[in-house]
Amino acid sequence: MADGGHGEGKAGGAGRYEGMLGFARGFFGRWTRVDWRDQGGGAGGYTRYVGSWMTAEKLVCLLNLGDVAVWPFHWLRGLKGALPEELFGKEQYPRTHAWIERFSAAIAKAKASVPKATTLKGDEAVHLIAQAGFAEVEGDVDENDPLGLKKGQEVEVWPTDTGFKHRDRGRLLSLTKNEAVIAAKTKVGETEVRIHAPRAGFGIQAVRENDAKL
Repeated sequence: MADGGHGEGKAGGAGRYEGMLGFARGFFGRWTRVDWRDQGGGAGGYTRYVGSWMTAEKLVCLLNLGDVAVWPFHWLRGLKGALPEELFGKEQYPRTHAWIERFSAAIAKAKASVPKATTLKGDEAVHLIAQAGFAEVEGDVDENDPLGLKKGQEVEVWPTDTGFKHRDRGRLLSLTKNEAVIAAKTKVGETEVRIHAPRAGFGIQAVRENDAKL
């Protein structure tokens, strides 16, 4: 991962960094080290994320290893240059770092206790999925759902938190208060697969006629 402009100075490094910024913005909006500065103006751009670390530092005594709130800190600490030592180091936030380290140790222990996962290449995974049968019946669309969507209608679904610019499009098979299920074709072999999306945290809408022709 790019280090926020303090690593490679060559054109190739800058190009890779800009590419990663574009990918990150597609998932998180304005949520990169450079963007933090832009939002707050100069050094103040770090205010929001520093606040997150300060909150964690104060509350860490109430948290445990199972608390999912640790994962952003755990993830960011592994990205080169994402968390400058002078702002987010162990000296400033000793309890937060201790919390992350306990979490890392628990994850390593859990990984060591289970069989090693089989690694598949993309085309191998597509082949296995395409050859498998469906585990559930097709289901129906709730006629009382306020969205007013119909079974067989072309729709698209997307997460509303991260990855919101990456949408799946297909034929609506099922819509309940808990989830939406659409049928879509794979790019390899034109095999139909079903994509399940929970209603919580996901958007769903009908594809407009002009968009459907694209």
